[in-house]
Amino acid sequence: IATQAFDFETKNFYNIIIHADDGTAGFNKAFTIKVTNVNEAPTDILLSNASVNENISGEVVVGTLSSVDPDNPASGFANATFSIESSIGKGSYRIDGDQLIAVQSNEFGSNRFDFETNPTDTLTIRVNDGSPTGFDKTLTINIIDQNDAPTDILLNNNVIDENNAVGALIGDLTSIDPD
Repeated sequence: IATQAFDFETKNFYNIIIHADDGTAGFNKAFTIKVTNVNEAPTDILLSNASVNENISGEVVVGTLSSVDPDNPASGFANATFSIESSIGKGSYRIDGDQLIAVQSNEFGSNRFDFETNPTDTLTIRVNDGSPTGFDKTLTINIIDQNDAPTDILLNNNVIDENNAVGALIGDLTSIDPD
């Protein structure tokens, strides 16, 4: 009966001595107990950067994904693949290898990365290394505010009577700025 948990990555064999005794004489024999390596699921997901500027065009690498895995990479079990399981927010993302990529799609004229309307996106990322179970982690991507250009200029009056003095007020100007 094992009196402790076995972990191949910590120690892959144990030398033990078994003693048998019938009350009058004893016998000792040495054994080596080998611990078999099994593929353990990753235990965490890390992202090198968790922010993207608003108003991007095309595709932008947000950051590099990596996993924490109890398996030693030399064991052949630590080959991680990443996938997006769910997304909350307006942003559109994809994964290419270990890169999380923000994808701007101006479908229907909408800016998917707009700080003023959506300052964060939430993604659930899954990592799997071929073990029976993967590991999921929810990550928040911060949309970084940038200076947006004005989108319109309003003039409240565009009529003036003739013969007004130089410097007469025609109307008030107002600029419309998303910021």
